[in-house]
Amino acid sequence: MGKRKRQKNSLDWKRILFPILKTGLLVVFALAFLWGIVYVAVFRNPVFNVKRVLSNQPLPPGMKSSFYGTNIFSVSLKSIYVKLRDVYPYARDIRVVKRLPNTIEIRVQRRHPVLFARRNGVIYPIDEDGVALEANASLPREILEVYLPRDVEIREGEAIKSESLYLALDLLSALKKLGLLDVFEFDYIDAVQPFELRLRIKNGPLWKFRGGHYEEKLSVFKKRLMSSFLDELPHLTKNSYLLFLEDGTITFNP
Repeated sequence: MGKRKRQKNSLDWKRILFPILKTGLLVVFALAFLWGIVYVAVFRNPVFNVKRVLSNQPLPPGMKSSFYGTNIFSVSLKSIYVKLRDVYPYARDIRVVKRLPNTIEIRVQRRHPVLFARRNGVIYPIDEDGVALEANASLPREILEVYLPRDVEIREGEAIKSESLYLALDLLSALKKLGLLDVFEFDYIDAVQPFELRLRIKNGPLWKFRGGHYEEKLSVFKKRLMSSFLDELPHLTKNSYLLFLEDGTITFNP
């Protein structure tokens, strides 16, 4: 009696597992069928073959042609990015995107020098973010030199960590914004002295800035310049200077 009772109460695993396995197999077959449809419709469809490669900068030889006819979903954006980083090591930003159905778009934002510094006979172009670019690269003639303290480290491809440089970049930005670079021809920005910037006019007086707020000070100067301010001053020679003080006033030493 006890043996029959145990058999009656035991679970029938075959009856439980068989429907589960059957359902699982049906799901697997259904997914495989759907994947086959997707594969044919997407990865084997010529509509999604790359037909255009758009770039705002020159690409390495053969790079464009290597994509044509390739399924756009199989193109690795990361590998393109890595190759372009080798071509443009000093780029500020590189973006590679897929534009369905058949276009790859590449945008390289290059860094452009706004100043340059000399160190041990080597010329380092510097961009507006303070990043040192390729040493001894050709520079536009209008780029100003900046004098930095000797203890400031300059390394290619890295941002220069210097408060003096950041102040010089702020001053340069103010000069550009107010159009004073079109009015005067400058030789260099001297950022060696702490808390003071010196701006040399070619064959003319030195401009000294104490404190920040360069745009405000230069705006005042520009207004006075337009009202023949310089005509009221004594003749300024190369040994003279204009002093832009913290409170915005301008003094001179003839």
